[in-house]
Amino acid sequence: MIPSVQVTFRNLSEIPDVRQLVENRVQKLETFCKPILSCRVVIEVPAKHHRKGFPFNVRIDAYLTDGRVIVKHAAASYAGQREISNEKVRMGSETTSERNSLQMTIRDAFDSARRQLQEHARRRRADVKTHEPTLEATISKILPDQGYGYLETPDGREIYFHQNSVIGGQFAKLKLGTKAQYVEEEGQKGPQASTVKIPKRPRTVNVLLPVRVGSKS
Repeated sequence: MIPSVQVTFRNLSEIPDVRQLVENRVQKLETFCKPILSCRVVIEVPAKHHRKGFPFNVRIDAYLTDGRVIVKHAAASYAGQREISNEKVRMGSETTSERNSLQMTIRDAFDSARRQLQEHARRRRADVKTHEPTLEATISKILPDQGYGYLETPDGREIYFHQNSVIGGQFAKLKLGTKAQYVEEEGQKGPQASTVKIPKRPRTVNVLLPVRVGSKS
């Protein structure tokens, strides 16, 4: 759960169900990359004169332990005929078209945040694989219906791993007793493997040696 979430409305009054929608979407962001230390979302209507319709802008700032994800998404909310003024939109005065457009803008902004977080997670895994030392263990438990398993280290410790941690999508092909290489990290419930790799078996190559035929004396 993200400990710090802030939702701000600018140039329009707070809409409670929209706030709840945003807060729910913020918490789901951690399913793509975690931990997220804090997230701030700003929903605004630009205060400009002589422009038809209300264009909603959504900005998302998510702070991670090793970086930051920023999304700025703007879309025209509806093909209305009212001009924007410096007056705030009154709560409850928005039309169905406005409400739907606002929700679509929020959805598109969070879709962009999701893609950025997934890419950040991929870069993080690649960096771990490159720089962190790999250890060896044995597959000791597999729970295919629940999507996780356990490794047993040479010193008898049990290491949790999720199916998404298995490199190459090989989770369904894992077998008990298989040797694996892994990178360890500290999870919420103890040690876990951030990556699990099953080493490829070396191919057996049959080499035909030339037969030397000796000459008779």
